[in-house]
Amino acid sequence: MEKTGILFIAICMGCALLFLLMGLFSRRKQEPVQFCSAWEVTKKTIRDVPAYNKAYGRIWLWYALAWFLAGLTPFITSAPVSIILIGAVCFGGIPVIILCYRKMYKKYTR
Repeated sequence: MEKTGILFIAICMGCALLFLLMGLFSRRKQEPVQFCSAWEVTKKTIRDVPAYNKAYGRIWLWYALAWFLAGLTPFITSAPVSIILIGAVCFGGIPVIILCYRKMYKKYTR
């Protein structure tokens, strides 16, 4: 495997680890987890904080899995396919995460 392939895998696995840690730590928090500054999330606005945090963590765990699988693609396919897949995970994953969060937020707000 080329040095660029190893670098590609390292970057993808690093991102996967980052999102995995975000998902795991958010599941254990006692306070509601903030997604971004656009949504005000407090204990007063969330009905079930532990369930909300678990659902929030699940979003990031799925995103971590997508990065992990994208990192494995150089072993399976060619470099152009890997680059297309990582682009889809990176640029397509963000809108999907936002849509999933909006749906989850509506479910757990009072």
